[in-house]
Amino acid sequence: MKKNCIYLVDGSGYIFRAYHALPPLYRKKDGIPTGAVLGFINMINKLIETNFSNGLATHLAIIFDKGSKTFRNEIYTEYKANRGETPEDLIPQFQLIKDATKVFNILMIEKEGFEADDIIASYSKLAVKEGFDVKIVSSDKDLMQLIAPGISMLDPMKNKIIGEKEVIEKFGVRPDKVIDVQSLAGDSSDNIPGIPGIGIKTAAELINKFGDLDTLLKKANEIKQPKRRERLTEFSENAILSRKLVTLKSDIKINLPLDKFKYALPDYEQVIAFLKEMEFNSLVNRISRDNEYIEKSNSDHSVERKYHICDDLLQIEKYLNLSEKNGICSIVFFDKELSIGKKNIIGMSLCYEIGNSVYFPISSESNEKGFALEKIIDSLQLILESPSVLKVFYDVKQFLKIINDYQIRLKSYDDILLMSYNSGTGKYNHNINEIIKKFLNNNICRPEEIIGTGKSKKNIDEIDLNKLRDYSCSIADSILELHNILKIELVMNKSFVVHQQVDKPLIEILNKIENNGFLINTGILNKISKNFHSRLELLEKDIYKEAGRNFNIGSPKQLGEILFDEMGIEGGKKSKAGSWGTGADVLELLDQNGVKIAKLVLDWRQLAKLINTYSEKLPLLVNSKTKRIHTTYLMSGTNTGRLSSNDPNLQNIPIRTEDGKKIREAFVAPKNFKLVSADYSQIELRLLAHMADVPKLNKAFQENLDIHSATASQVFGIKEKEVSSDLRRRAKAINFGIIYGISAFGLSKQLNISNTEAKEYITKYFKQFPGIKDYMNSQVDYCRKYGHVVTPFGRRIYLSNINDKNNIKKSFAERQAINAPLQGGSADIIKLAMIELFNNKDTIAQNINLLLQVHDELIFEVLESQVEESKIKIKKVMEEVVNLKVPLLVDIGVGDNWSEAH
Repeated sequence: MKKNCIYLVDGSGYIFRAYHALPPLYRKKDGIPTGAVLGFINMINKLIETNFSNGLATHLAIIFDKGSKTFRNEIYTEYKANRGETPEDLIPQFQLIKDATKVFNILMIEKEGFEADDIIASYSKLAVKEGFDVKIVSSDKDLMQLIAPGISMLDPMKNKIIGEKEVIEKFGVRPDKVIDVQSLAGDSSDNIPGIPGIGIKTAAELINKFGDLDTLLKKANEIKQPKRRERLTEFSENAILSRKLVTLKSDIKINLPLDKFKYALPDYEQVIAFLKEMEFNSLVNRISRDNEYIEKSNSDHSVERKYHICDDLLQIEKYLNLSEKNGICSIVFFDKELSIGKKNIIGMSLCYEIGNSVYFPISSESNEKGFALEKIIDSLQLILESPSVLKVFYDVKQFLKIINDYQIRLKSYDDILLMSYNSGTGKYNHNINEIIKKFLNNNICRPEEIIGTGKSKKNIDEIDLNKLRDYSCSIADSILELHNILKIELVMNKSFVVHQQVDKPLIEILNKIENNGFLINTGILNKISKNFHSRLELLEKDIYKEAGRNFNIGSPKQLGEILFDEMGIEGGKKSKAGSWGTGADVLELLDQNGVKIAKLVLDWRQLAKLINTYSEKLPLLVNSKTKRIHTTYLMSGTNTGRLSSNDPNLQNIPIRTEDGKKIREAFVAPKNFKLVSADYSQIELRLLAHMADVPKLNKAFQENLDIHSATASQVFGIKEKEVSSDLRRRAKAINFGIIYGISAFGLSKQLNISNTEAKEYITKYFKQFPGIKDYMNSQVDYCRKYGHVVTPFGRRIYLSNINDKNNIKKSFAERQAINAPLQGGSADIIKLAMIELFNNKDTIAQNINLLLQVHDELIFEVLESQVEESKIKIKKVMEEVVNLKVPLLVDIGVGDNWSEAH
């Protein structure tokens, strides 16, 4: 028979976590603070949905502290004396939180003279005695002494079970010895004295050695360390006192029998009424959305939607005044494809309050009806520049492109695309429709359902204006509603700081970079194209000669037939569809086996790609006004926090090939300027040394040694001066391969050595640098447990396949778990450097422009007379932007073009 399971919630802990987690929030009708109430309800609702809606748990109570004085203050008057006053804006929220507890039909317990922890201890003991499984919902270390058979803890923020193993990791002892360790170590937050100079680690060592506190104090004279022995003797009374203070009372007189804890789901009509009263409108549709009542009654109880069309520009002032009154609004511009756009704008929607939006038609080439874009933007200027009205966007950088020409400085804004990305990097798709579906459970129609596709595609002037209104207003409405939800998600997922301090400040910087553009010499590109085409023709002749006839080299099907059917080359494999595989990996293997045509095709493909992607395409993308190339940076385009570049992609121009260097020669500095390249040297290896804390690796970086030669010396057991260029090359492959979780097979392929030899290299490497293997294992273990990894700067990266049954998917996720914190960490560093460079008036002066960010490199356009001074300042800022255990090193280059500067 299944045991009953009782959840005892540390309500006071919930309150303070909720208060400190969320930014201040106030009810509009009376100004009462409500941020902690909102956070509390979110945590309670998550607990109910996860454990009670599905029947996993049966009994529930929330336990609160009552009053500030307890029996511990009678024992020790200084107990918790160093605690500050309760924040003023939290005091009025206590009663509202208790009201919320009642609305959710949860039993609430408090007792004069005792702390919530004591009540939890007493009911835990009783529940186990009566055959319950007990879950204490808290992350408070003081409750860990209660863990025993039948009793565990649940950390609500991490959704992590805390059992004996976790207690040993935290305290170094089993749960039944936690009291002894705390008695020795004390607790400054509660003003528990303990023994001066003894921390958790030392206390655990002593208790493990002597067995318990009493035995330790009796045998203190046996301790070898003089200072430790003296302190234990001198302050033994402190330890005895501290034990009284930290020991939770498990024998409080119980007034409520456990059958009163039986939980039944709340009356959701009352829940929704309470949420509306609190003005938590975004939660009305979201909370317990799978509950039968909600589904049946959604139309009666959800926010009423009022969508309007503005046909008189004088009315815009009314809607802007409502936005100003509410202190928030969302703004969305739509293009002719009904995408959230930056050009070919046909309309704008403004949501000034959840449920209330207005649509403004904008005249365009395909539709003369509507307002001029310029007039709409002029009307918006005051609110866009107002610091007191928060403007919410989806992909605000797109919007900045619209207003760049209007000399408007956007102030006080947020971006739900970035908020969604930072709260769930790698977890789900951040497309606007997908976010709406995920968080609002709302399937908004796709643009193509309105405008059609192919031959049936309509012009904007052919579409019913009411349809455009409903679609655009629903998007703006959803964006405002999502903002309330996603700011909580950011806090709950511990991503708020990364969002606020790393990514959000970068928005305007990237807009500036995109606006700066990069000067292109199209004459150089034309010459390169002619050269490439000539070489391509020669390659084609050689390929046809090897093949014995002409064919379409760009066709994988025809190439496969030539190689494996007509030429009879061995080693080919067919797909399930029956076609030959001709990917780069297949051709590279054939090349290694001496198949001449394979190398020719690889060279042909590389050259064709350079022609189609760069030498012929880039001139077509030069802006006619600025004569420059303007790329667009995607802040949510990767799963690691790295920026990606598109339209055109300037991050993928080959750097190591001569042809790639030729392309970069076309990126030039204007007259009287130079290009300055600042490139972080081996940043991921340095982060590895920092995170794995490997003494030999740290020493090599601190002494500015050639890291690859140093590695070769360690792995191959020779003096550094004896390291040959070949051994250095092999060590370099190992160093960078390790970052990506390379296998022996992968390394053998890269170095063209046997699998056995490669395995031997990796074994020697880990033997010399054991901390690296520990780091790799810990990252994978952590990811398996929590589903994500974390960069050194707090960015969470989710890896959904880490526990997949498919070994290929799981192995790939394991390699990502090793590399993602390093790649994501390096991305965070260069972002922080860009922010610091722009905040530092000495570095980004009037005659210094940041043109490009390519992974670990920044390219500047600097007035010739300021180059030397700028180099020093840029290098200093970039190298000092964060403090690691090893120094960061930036290589600076200068030139008339990008190739020269790098």
